[in-house]
Amino acid sequence: MRKMWTVLLLVLLVSAALVLPAAAVKGGRPPGLKVTVETIDDTIGEWLPWIAAVGDKVNYRVTVTNSAAPVTIESVTDSLGTALECVPVGGCAQALDSGLTYVYQSSAPYEVTDAEYTEDELVNVVTVRALGFPPLEVSNEVIIGHYDNCEGNLSGGHYNPADYPNYHVCRWLPGEPGLWRITLTPDGPGPLSVMLTLRDHVPGNWCVTPDGEGGVVQIRKWQTGAVELLVYLPANGVCLEGGHGGELFGDGNASHFYLMFSVPGWIVAEKIG
Repeated sequence: MRKMWTVLLLVLLVSAALVLPAAAVKGGRPPGLKVTVETIDDTIGEWLPWIAAVGDKVNYRVTVTNSAAPVTIESVTDSLGTALECVPVGGCAQALDSGLTYVYQSSAPYEVTDAEYTEDELVNVVTVRALGFPPLEVSNEVIIGHYDNCEGNLSGGHYNPADYPNYHVCRWLPGEPGLWRITLTPDGPGPLSVMLTLRDHVPGNWCVTPDGEGGVVQIRKWQTGAVELLVYLPANGVCLEGGHGGELFGDGNASHFYLMFSVPGWIVAEKIG
């Protein structure tokens, strides 16, 4: 009888071992591990604040910080497939000690597609796999701004701010960099307030000329005649002066610029240098 109970006990112990999780995989996230995900721009090494067009390129920076016992980071990947790579000198092969940080950045920027541009935000899910723990996932959402292309691409024609209700901004594809003159001839007589401005993004930087002029013109009591705006478009797409507050913004697409105008009239862009 005692032998039968002994055999039964062994069977129960083996059965319990089969239903328990493997000892190598603990429950929950690694204690002390913090993961942050942000978008950046390669050109200036800063964050990319907005997506405003199909073709905008988005890079990510993932920061993994540990404040507890050392943990081995096996891999860091993202759902958009930007090929995140470790950037610190010496790599990220060793265990991440307490108080230290590993940084990973996209080696293959993600390019926004037509289908994604119909959405309100671009979502990227980053997965951090640490040895002995379940995968840790962190999401990043980037707002998508929707802007119409400038009708006729500023080659001359009549424009009405009402046709561009999203902040009266239209997207311009100039075709080549350099110095440009944008001319607005408002409808009807003055006086009225007229604003004409160009940026590399929304939000973005003022497209000033190399001598610091241009980028924006504002006339509070316009009377008659044309309003001229001189702008310089750099080849890398990042205009020369910071936007609101003077902060330099990133830019994910060198081919697109954004024109804002406040009154209806005739607009034409001409390359002059």
